Amino acid sequence: MRLYHFSDDPEIAAFIPRPVRVPSQRIAGMEWLNGPLVWAIEED
Repeated sequence: MRLYHFSDDPEIAAFIPRPVRVPSQRIAGMEWLNGPLVWAIEED
């Protein structure tokens, strides 16, 4: 699988996901959605 990262910041040498800037209240068990996330799509 190929993974691409697109950014307008040419100084990024390694992509490190960050938590959201403003956490949302989540139901129990879904708190992880405020942590570091990466959106991805399959190659197909």
